[in-house]
Amino acid sequence: MVDVIKVFIRTERLADHNGHLCCIVSRMLDIFAAAGHHQYVKGARLYCQLMKQLETLPAYKETFESFTAHGNHVVRYSSHDWSGTWCDICIEQTLMKSAKSEVDGGWLLYMVKWEQGQTWQEIANSYLSYVQCLGRRSQKTIVVFDGYSRSPKDHDHIRRTKKSCCDLQIRPDMIHWTPRAKFLDNTNNKSELIHLLSSTFRKHNITVEQCDNDADTSIVREALATATDDSVEVRAEDADVLVMLVHHIPSTNHPLFFTTSKGSYDVRRIREALSERERCYLLFCHAFTGCDTVSAIAGHGKTTLFDRFCAGDIDEHMDIFLDTQATKDAVIQAGTTIFQYIYHAPGTALGEIRHNMFSRKAAAGLIKPETLPPTEGAAAQHSLRAYLQTQDWILLQSMSLNPSDYGWTLGVHGYESVPTLDPMAPEELLQFTSCNCNGDCSNRRCSCKRNGVKCISACGVCKGISCKNCGHDGGESGEDSEIDS
Repeated sequence: MVDVIKVFIRTERLADHNGHLCCIVSRMLDIFAAAGHHQYVKGARLYCQLMKQLETLPAYKETFESFTAHGNHVVRYSSHDWSGTWCDICIEQTLMKSAKSEVDGGWLLYMVKWEQGQTWQEIANSYLSYVQCLGRRSQKTIVVFDGYSRSPKDHDHIRRTKKSCCDLQIRPDMIHWTPRAKFLDNTNNKSELIHLLSSTFRKHNITVEQCDNDADTSIVREALATATDDSVEVRAEDADVLVMLVHHIPSTNHPLFFTTSKGSYDVRRIREALSERERCYLLFCHAFTGCDTVSAIAGHGKTTLFDRFCAGDIDEHMDIFLDTQATKDAVIQAGTTIFQYIYHAPGTALGEIRHNMFSRKAAAGLIKPETLPPTEGAAAQHSLRAYLQTQDWILLQSMSLNPSDYGWTLGVHGYESVPTLDPMAPEELLQFTSCNCNGDCSNRRCSCKRNGVKCISACGVCKGISCKNCGHDGGESGEDSEIDS
């Protein structure tokens, strides 16, 4: 393996294009495969195939000759032999050296491993070392943390919480024994740690920003402002951040990169790869088809829906979601029409589409409720939440509108999504299947007893558990005794 590395370095330093390709094909692919680096195998194989095709493509004849005859596939700082340098190393040493790096603090919290028995200051120092390593190629590093105040992302934080621990107060000299996952699942504990990290970072000249709500819009807004003067690298794992960057990035000479654990991506190139229509509706498509604050549409992938949305059939309805002055009624009507389009039934009521799909699935013997279209009420609330999120991304301002007016309600644990404002079943059906008795439901005054059904959890007083007409053994014995008497 050492010999392979030596050969590869030699071909790069001497700008030997043919030797460069031969080394990858004949030596390195086998090592990648044996080591389990399957993505490297796929990428290297595709790269070699594309390089070999340059020779046969007339449009790239000059490029091929510059690679083979002049060794221009590498970068040189001088004309001397042994001066070839890898392109990615050149980018790190020159282009990114003058860049500013913005780090998503929410992502950062989960990137450093903790060892039990460490003090909190030692843990903070581990985060400091990690951030300094991230910013070693940058002129300045900025860490942006979420505020964890009331916002529509409250329900997402709760959903991701598995088994959190109790509230803890931390001091730099205290030893921690709580697993990282349990500690960070508690937002109060997370805020305590952020306070300690912020203090540690600032002492070492690392800029820290604490947002009032969600940090995504602040990260993008700061990155775009910086990109007008300097190169910028945004480090995050959130697709929302990338989508906002692609939509908002201006025509600038300064590069803007989005870096994840899987690699670094040039945001401007991603934007250029999209058509004008796709760039225009990108934010809406991402919000409507599912994000942190809007549920996904079961059975319909983002890519498929994005292609269909951008086909040009429903532009006037999507434009409603981009209009900052749109009324709630207009948003609901547009969202309902888009759902009809998704399920290939324009002009048909969602209730009818839902019934027809249910009938077909029932005949086939397989019903998955999540694959059915939403009810009219559920589609309305979905549309309002998608509009709110789209507006936040367009304006780059979290909580740009009152969430309580757009599909959210403020509960004990923060904002909770409103599934629908419709009753769960028609009133006559609810009256038939439940009662509101003040007695023990043992006689025909009970509507459940009168209709020959057991009391259920929807019953007003007994809830199906504290009467003589419930389904457990006690209820059965009570009924039998009445008959016997």
